[in-house]
Amino acid sequence: MKKFVVCIFTLALIASPGLLFAADKGLHLGGLDKDAKKAKIEAKKTVQQTEKEAEKAKKQVKKEAEKKQKEASQTKEKAKKELEKKQKEASQTKEKAKKEIEKKRKEAEQTKEKVKKKTEKKTKEAGKKLNM
Repeated sequence: MKKFVVCIFTLALIASPGLLFAADKGLHLGGLDKDAKKAKIEAKKTVQQTEKEAEKAKKQVKKEAEKKQKEASQTKEKAKKELEKKQKEASQTKEKAKKEIEKKRKEAEQTKEKVKKKTEKKTKEAGKKLNM
């Protein structure tokens, strides 16, 4: 029985190193071809993933650019409305000032007329007193 076990053990040691070493080197059962195919598949997956990420990044950049453009457009529109509002206020202030100036001019003219009439009246009274 011992001889039988020793014989099987010896046969196992003789046969297995060739198979084990060949398998480790990738030569057993076309290991190089399998490795090449795996590498090719991995490369293809990596390229596809990279393309997918690039497309996603491109869409994100486009989306952000559109957002910035929209914000710029809104800011421009807001500034335009603010400018129109300020111009309208300035125009109203100018009109108000013109009306105020015209009112003051009329008041000054009326005051001038009153003073002129008073002066004429006093001149007439003074002339009458002198003639008397």
